[in-house]
Amino acid sequence: MNILIQGPPRVGKTTAIEKIAKLLENVAGFYTEEIKEGEGRAGFKVRDFEGGEGILAHKKYKSPYRVGRYGVNIKSFESIAIPALKSGLERKKILLVDEIGKMEMFSDKFRKQITKALEVPNPV
Repeated sequence: MNILIQGPPRVGKTTAIEKIAKLLENVAGFYTEEIKEGEGRAGFKVRDFEGGEGILAHKKYKSPYRVGRYGVNIKSFESIAIPALKSGLERKKILLVDEIGKMEMFSDKFRKQITKALEVPNPV
């Protein structure tokens, strides 16, 4: 069974994912978190549920892959998200994926891995 949650920004989707992860023991996957600088948002981190983290996007990051004012760091994103998904699938964990958005979809590896994840019997 796969459950997908959608909604506009800032309604609590990431908060829900974090709370679900705390309630369940058998989870893998990733979530995103804002990077604040001063009074505003400067970018986004990607974090897995085992403590790994990287930069998904930042306004100062130079990249051909951009969403609005943010340059997307595909290598950093893939270094966290892909192992988290693969590990979760191999260990038959419940996969929690916070975001399947424009930034994430720049990654061919991510598109392939998330498609695979949605096709297997593990809950996502």
